Amino acid sequence: LPHGGRTADWIAGSDRVSAIAWHPQQPWVATAGWDGRVRLWSPPNVRPMREWQLHDEQATFLQFSPNGEWLATASTGPSVHLWPLDDTSPSVPPLSAGDGELRCVAFSPDGMRLATAGESTAFRIWNLPEGELPEEDASAGTAPHRIAWLGGPHPRILSNGTGRVWLW
Repeated sequence: LPHGGRTADWIAGSDRVSAIAWHPQQPWVATAGWDGRVRLWSPPNVRPMREWQLHDEQATFLQFSPNGEWLATASTGPSVHLWPLDDTSPSVPPLSAGDGELRCVAFSPDGMRLATAGESTAFRIWNLPEGELPEEDASAGTAPHRIAWLGGPHPRILSNGTGRVWLW
């Protein structure tokens, strides 16, 4: 899209938009709504390229993988849904972040692993596209609120709601 000024304006759903993500390589925008729907757009086209009814409640999170192959979505529950962008069906079952509500999701820099954390003290690392759980780490001793990768196969920074940050 060109820079400067409004270049597109469209209605992104029947209810409020709760999350937006920009594809890292294509001119695509994903929107998530309070109606539980996730839509993939190619602005300035005002019709969605794809639309999924993913969640029974408000969809609250969207993130494209850095390699552009996956869209991760989540709602107020404990699961993350992964959608391959070359197909309209999920290739892996929903991934559970653990106990309680999902707190954070982060893709590895190569887009081949996904870290999730819920209300438990552990975070989980999933291999993609299989969706297998190779690791679970509870060494922080508290529920992570944010996860970040610094390259390599493992997340290296966690933070919680008390202002603490851990670096591995």
